[in-house]
Amino acid sequence: MDRKWMHAKRCSDDYELGVEDSISFSVEHAEDENNILCPCVECNNMVRLGVDVIRDHLITKGINQLYKCWLSHDEILGDASSNIDTGIGFDTWMEDETHEELMYDDDGVEEMIIALQESIQDRPEMLENLSSDAKKPLYSGCSKFSRLSGVLKLLSIKESNGVTDKFFTEFMKSFHEILPEGNPLPSGTYDAKRMPTSIGLSYERIHACPNDCILYRKEYASLESFPECNVSRYKKNKVHAKVMWYFPVIPRFIRLFSVPVEAKNLTWHADSDGREKYGMLRHPADSPQWVKIDKDFPDF
Repeated sequence: MDRKWMHAKRCSDDYELGVEDSISFSVEHAEDENNILCPCVECNNMVRLGVDVIRDHLITKGINQLYKCWLSHDEILGDASSNIDTGIGFDTWMEDETHEELMYDDDGVEEMIIALQESIQDRPEMLENLSSDAKKPLYSGCSKFSRLSGVLKLLSIKESNGVTDKFFTEFMKSFHEILPEGNPLPSGTYDAKRMPTSIGLSYERIHACPNDCILYRKEYASLESFPECNVSRYKKNKVHAKVMWYFPVIPRFIRLFSVPVEAKNLTWHADSDGREKYGMLRHPADSPQWVKIDKDFPDF
Protein backbone atom coordinates (compact mmCIF):
# COMPACT_ATOMS: atom_id res chain seq x y z
CA MET A 1 0.00 0.00 0.00
CA ASP A 2 1.18 3.51 -0.84
CA ARG A 3 1.85 5.50 2.33
CA LYS A 4 2.19 9.04 0.93
CA TRP A 5 -1.44 9.86 1.74
CA MET A 6 -0.61 9.58 5.45
CA HIS A 7 1.38 12.83 5.21
CA ALA A 8 -1.12 14.75 3.09
CA LYS A 9 -3.41 17.38 4.57
CA ARG A 10 -6.39 15.82 6.32
CA CYS A 11 -8.77 18.01 4.31
CA SER A 12 -7.31 16.86 0.98
CA ASP A 13 -8.80 14.33 -1.43
CA ASP A 14 -5.62 12.25 -1.32
CA TYR A 15 -5.91 11.81 2.44
CA GLU A 16 -9.61 10.90 2.33
CA LEU A 17 -9.02 8.37 -0.44
CA GLY A 18 -6.12 6.92 1.55
CA VAL A 19 -8.35 6.57 4.60
CA GLU A 20 -10.95 4.68 2.59
CA ASP A 21 -8.31 2.39 1.05
CA SER A 22 -6.78 1.64 4.44
CA ILE A 23 -10.19 0.89 5.96
CA SER A 24 -11.04 -1.42 3.04
CA PHE A 25 -7.70 -3.19 3.57
CA SER A 26 -8.38 -3.57 7.30
CA VAL A 27 -11.91 -4.89 6.77
CA GLU A 28 -10.62 -7.39 4.19
CA HIS A 29 -8.20 -8.85 6.75
CA ALA A 30 -10.43 -8.56 9.82
CA GLU A 31 -12.63 -11.25 11.32
CA ASP A 32 -15.04 -8.60 12.62
CA GLU A 33 -15.26 -5.14 11.03
CA ASN A 34 -16.59 -3.77 14.33
CA ASN A 35 -13.48 -4.92 16.18
CA ILE A 36 -10.49 -3.39 14.36
CA LEU A 37 -7.44 -1.69 15.87
CA CYS A 38 -7.63 2.07 15.29
CA PRO A 39 -4.35 3.56 13.93
CA CYS A 40 -5.18 7.20 14.76
CA VAL A 41 -2.68 9.29 16.73
CA GLU A 42 -4.64 8.88 19.97
CA CYS A 43 -5.67 5.22 19.84
CA ASN A 44 -2.30 4.19 18.35
CA ASN A 45 -3.44 0.62 17.64
CA MET A 46 -4.33 0.11 21.30
CA VAL A 47 -8.12 0.35 20.96
CA ARG A 48 -10.50 -1.76 18.88
CA LEU A 49 -13.36 0.13 17.27
CA GLY A 50 -15.92 -0.07 14.49
CA VAL A 51 -15.23 1.07 10.93
CA ASP A 52 -17.30 4.27 11.15
CA VAL A 53 -15.59 5.39 14.36
CA ILE A 54 -12.14 4.63 12.93
CA ARG A 55 -12.95 6.65 9.81
CA ASP A 56 -14.02 9.58 11.99
CA HIS A 57 -10.84 9.32 14.10
CA LEU A 58 -8.56 9.27 11.07
CA ILE A 59 -10.25 12.35 9.59
CA THR A 60 -10.55 14.42 12.77
CA LYS A 61 -7.46 13.32 14.71
CA GLY A 62 -5.07 12.11 12.02
CA ILE A 63 -3.18 8.85 11.55
CA ASN A 64 -0.03 7.79 13.36
CA GLN A 65 2.47 8.67 10.63
CA LEU A 66 5.12 6.30 12.01
CA TYR A 67 2.84 3.31 11.37
CA LYS A 68 4.39 2.36 8.03
CA CYS A 69 4.00 -1.43 7.97
CA TRP A 70 0.48 -2.43 8.96
CA LEU A 71 1.42 -5.55 10.91
CA SER A 72 -1.45 -4.87 13.33
CA HIS A 73 -3.80 -5.17 10.35
CA ASP A 74 -2.24 -8.37 8.92
CA GLU A 75 -0.10 -6.75 6.24
CA ILE A 76 2.77 -8.90 5.04
CA LEU A 77 6.09 -7.17 5.58
CA GLY A 78 7.10 -7.61 1.95
CA ASP A 79 3.97 -5.76 0.81
CA ALA A 80 4.76 -2.66 2.82
CA SER A 81 6.26 0.50 1.40
CA SER A 82 9.87 0.11 0.33
CA ASN A 83 10.75 2.89 2.74
CA ILE A 84 10.69 0.25 5.48
CA ASP A 85 13.12 -2.11 3.77
CA THR A 86 15.64 0.33 2.34
CA GLY A 87 16.52 1.83 5.70
CA ILE A 88 15.43 5.29 4.64
CA GLY A 89 14.80 7.24 7.82
CA PHE A 90 11.52 8.93 8.62
CA ASP A 91 13.03 12.42 8.46
CA THR A 92 14.68 11.75 5.10
CA TRP A 93 11.50 10.28 3.66
CA MET A 94 9.52 13.29 4.82
CA GLU A 95 11.97 15.64 3.10
CA ASP A 96 11.31 13.90 -0.21
CA GLU A 97 7.58 14.58 -0.08
CA THR A 98 6.19 17.34 -2.27
CA HIS A 99 5.60 20.84 -0.89
CA GLU A 100 1.92 20.60 -1.70
CA GLU A 101 1.44 17.59 0.58
CA LEU A 102 3.30 19.07 3.55
CA MET A 103 2.51 22.75 3.24
CA TYR A 104 1.22 24.71 6.23
CA ASP A 105 1.26 21.85 8.77
CA ASP A 106 1.70 24.26 11.69
CA ASP A 107 -0.65 27.12 10.87
CA GLY A 108 -3.74 25.55 12.47
CA VAL A 109 -5.85 26.14 9.37
CA GLU A 110 -6.48 22.44 8.77
CA GLU A 111 -8.08 22.02 12.20
CA MET A 112 -10.24 25.06 11.54
CA ILE A 113 -11.50 23.58 8.26
CA ILE A 114 -12.35 20.26 9.90
CA ALA A 115 -14.19 22.05 12.71
CA LEU A 116 -16.22 24.03 10.18
CA GLN A 117 -17.13 21.16 7.87
CA GLU A 118 -20.26 20.15 9.76
CA SER A 119 -21.60 23.69 10.12
CA ILE A 120 -21.22 24.58 6.43
CA GLN A 121 -21.89 21.19 4.84
CA ASP A 122 -25.04 22.60 3.23
CA ARG A 123 -22.87 25.25 1.52
CA PRO A 124 -20.32 23.17 -0.41
CA GLU A 125 -19.05 26.14 -2.41
CA MET A 126 -18.00 27.84 0.84
CA LEU A 127 -16.11 24.76 2.04
CA GLU A 128 -14.49 24.41 -1.38
CA ASN A 129 -13.34 28.04 -1.34
CA LEU A 130 -12.03 27.66 2.20
CA SER A 131 -10.08 24.52 1.37
CA SER A 132 -8.74 26.17 -1.78
CA ASP A 133 -7.51 29.22 0.13
CA ALA A 134 -5.89 26.97 2.74
CA LYS A 135 -3.96 25.04 0.06
CA LYS A 136 -3.08 27.96 -2.21
CA PRO A 137 0.43 29.31 -1.48
CA LEU A 138 0.69 33.02 -0.78
CA TYR A 139 2.95 33.23 -3.81
CA SER A 140 4.66 30.74 -6.09
CA GLY A 141 7.26 28.78 -4.11
CA CYS A 142 6.01 29.90 -0.68
CA SER A 143 5.91 26.93 1.70
CA LYS A 144 5.16 28.74 4.97
CA PHE A 145 1.94 30.66 4.35
CA SER A 146 -1.20 29.89 2.43
CA ARG A 147 -3.56 32.60 1.20
CA LEU A 148 -5.83 32.01 4.20
CA SER A 149 -3.16 31.79 6.90
CA GLY A 150 -1.34 34.80 5.44
CA VAL A 151 -4.44 36.99 5.53
CA LEU A 152 -5.28 35.88 9.09
CA LYS A 153 -1.72 36.72 10.16
CA LEU A 154 -1.89 40.20 8.64
CA LEU A 155 -5.32 40.88 10.18
CA SER A 156 -3.96 39.86 13.57
CA ILE A 157 -1.05 42.30 13.20
CA LYS A 158 -3.48 45.02 12.12
CA GLU A 159 -5.65 44.65 15.20
CA SER A 160 -2.83 44.24 17.72
CA ASN A 161 -1.23 47.47 16.50
CA GLY A 162 -4.39 49.55 16.11
CA VAL A 163 -3.86 50.15 12.40
CA THR A 164 -6.69 52.02 10.65
CA ASP A 165 -8.56 50.48 7.74
CA LYS A 166 -7.30 53.21 5.43
CA PHE A 167 -3.66 52.55 6.30
CA PHE A 168 -4.16 48.79 6.09
CA THR A 169 -5.67 49.09 2.61
CA GLU A 170 -2.64 51.08 1.44
CA PHE A 171 -0.35 48.51 3.03
CA MET A 172 -2.18 45.59 1.40
CA LYS A 173 -2.01 47.25 -2.02
CA SER A 174 1.72 47.85 -1.66
CA PHE A 175 2.42 44.39 -0.24
CA HIS A 176 0.43 42.84 -3.08
CA GLU A 177 2.66 44.68 -5.57
CA ILE A 178 5.85 43.71 -3.70
CA LEU A 179 5.05 39.99 -3.73
CA PRO A 180 5.70 38.04 -6.95
CA GLU A 181 3.27 38.71 -9.77
CA GLY A 182 0.11 36.63 -9.73
CA ASN A 183 -0.05 36.28 -5.94
CA PRO A 184 -3.59 35.81 -4.50
CA LEU A 185 -3.24 38.28 -1.60
CA PRO A 186 -6.32 40.57 -1.26
CA SER A 187 -5.53 44.15 -2.19
CA GLY A 188 -7.71 45.85 0.43
CA THR A 189 -9.12 45.73 3.95
CA TYR A 190 -12.64 44.88 2.83
CA ASP A 191 -11.63 41.76 0.90
CA ALA A 192 -9.25 40.66 3.66
CA LYS A 193 -11.93 40.91 6.35
CA ARG A 194 -14.45 39.04 4.21
CA MET A 195 -12.38 35.86 4.37
CA PRO A 196 -12.79 35.03 8.10
CA THR A 197 -16.32 36.42 8.43
CA SER A 198 -17.65 34.62 5.34
CA ILE A 199 -16.77 31.22 6.82
CA GLY A 200 -18.50 31.80 10.11
CA LEU A 201 -15.51 33.07 12.09
CA SER A 202 -17.35 36.06 13.48
CA TYR A 203 -15.45 38.03 16.07
CA GLU A 204 -15.77 41.02 18.34
CA ARG A 205 -12.98 43.52 18.93
CA ILE A 206 -12.90 44.66 22.55
CA HIS A 207 -10.60 47.43 23.76
CA ALA A 208 -8.50 46.47 26.77
CA CYS A 209 -6.54 48.35 29.40
CA PRO A 210 -2.82 48.38 28.49
CA ASN A 211 -2.15 47.05 32.01
CA ASP A 212 -4.72 44.28 31.55
CA CYS A 213 -6.89 45.71 34.33
CA ILE A 214 -10.23 45.61 32.50
CA LEU A 215 -11.96 45.16 29.18
CA TYR A 216 -13.78 48.26 27.94
CA ARG A 217 -17.20 46.67 27.67
CA LYS A 218 -20.52 46.77 29.51
CA GLU A 219 -20.22 49.32 32.35
CA TYR A 220 -16.70 50.29 31.23
CA ALA A 221 -17.53 50.75 27.55
CA SER A 222 -17.65 54.57 27.66
CA LEU A 223 -14.54 55.12 29.81
CA GLU A 224 -11.36 56.48 28.26
CA SER A 225 -9.13 55.31 31.12
CA PHE A 226 -9.45 52.96 34.08
CA PRO A 227 -9.75 54.96 37.36
CA GLU A 228 -7.48 52.60 39.28
CA CYS A 229 -4.41 52.90 37.05
CA ASN A 230 -5.33 56.06 35.10
CA VAL A 231 -3.80 54.67 31.91
CA SER A 232 -5.57 55.79 28.74
CA ARG A 233 -7.19 53.20 26.51
CA TYR A 234 -5.84 55.12 23.50
CA LYS A 235 -2.46 55.96 22.08
CA LYS A 236 -2.63 59.03 19.84
CA ASN A 237 -5.48 60.16 17.61
CA LYS A 238 -7.93 57.77 19.30
CA VAL A 239 -6.00 54.67 18.23
CA HIS A 240 -6.63 52.00 20.86
CA ALA A 241 -3.60 50.89 22.87
CA LYS A 242 -4.63 47.26 23.20
CA VAL A 243 -7.41 45.20 21.66
CA MET A 244 -8.69 41.70 22.30
CA TRP A 245 -10.28 39.58 19.60
CA TYR A 246 -13.20 37.64 21.03
CA PHE A 247 -14.41 34.63 19.06
CA PRO A 248 -17.83 33.57 20.43
CA VAL A 249 -17.62 30.16 22.07
CA ILE A 250 -21.25 29.10 21.55
CA PRO A 251 -20.90 28.56 17.75
CA ARG A 252 -17.79 26.52 18.48
CA PHE A 253 -19.71 24.31 20.93
CA ILE A 254 -22.51 23.90 18.39
CA ARG A 255 -20.01 22.70 15.78
CA LEU A 256 -18.39 20.27 18.24
CA PHE A 257 -21.64 18.75 19.46
CA SER A 258 -23.08 18.48 15.94
CA VAL A 259 -20.76 15.50 15.31
CA PRO A 260 -22.29 12.47 17.11
CA VAL A 261 -18.97 10.76 17.83
CA GLU A 262 -17.41 13.94 19.20
CA ALA A 263 -20.52 14.72 21.25
CA LYS A 264 -20.26 11.29 22.86
CA ASN A 265 -16.58 11.86 23.66
CA LEU A 266 -17.28 15.30 25.11
CA THR A 267 -19.89 13.90 27.51
CA TRP A 268 -18.05 10.66 28.28
CA HIS A 269 -17.14 11.76 31.80
CA ALA A 270 -20.81 12.30 32.71
CA ASP A 271 -21.99 8.91 31.45
CA SER A 272 -22.49 7.23 34.81
CA ASP A 273 -24.01 4.10 33.25
CA GLY A 274 -21.61 3.43 30.40
CA ARG A 275 -18.32 4.58 31.96
CA GLU A 276 -16.41 2.05 34.00
CA LYS A 277 -14.97 3.25 37.30
CA TYR A 278 -12.10 1.53 39.04
CA GLY A 279 -11.96 3.54 42.24
CA MET A 280 -9.18 5.66 40.76
CA LEU A 281 -9.07 9.24 39.50
CA ARG A 282 -9.33 8.69 35.74
CA HIS A 283 -11.03 12.05 35.15
CA PRO A 284 -11.66 15.16 37.32
CA ALA A 285 -15.30 14.02 37.40
CA ASP A 286 -14.16 11.19 39.70
CA SER A 287 -12.87 13.62 42.34
CA PRO A 288 -14.85 14.31 45.55
CA GLN A 289 -14.97 18.02 44.70
CA TRP A 290 -16.62 17.38 41.33
CA VAL A 291 -19.10 14.95 42.88
CA LYS A 292 -20.00 17.53 45.53
CA ILE A 293 -20.59 20.24 42.93
CA ASP A 294 -22.82 17.87 40.93
CA LYS A 295 -24.76 17.13 44.10
CA ASP A 296 -25.10 20.75 45.28
CA PHE A 297 -25.78 22.18 41.81
CA PRO A 298 -27.61 19.50 39.80
CA ASP A 299 -28.67 21.98 37.10
CA PHE A 300 -25.12 23.24 36.50
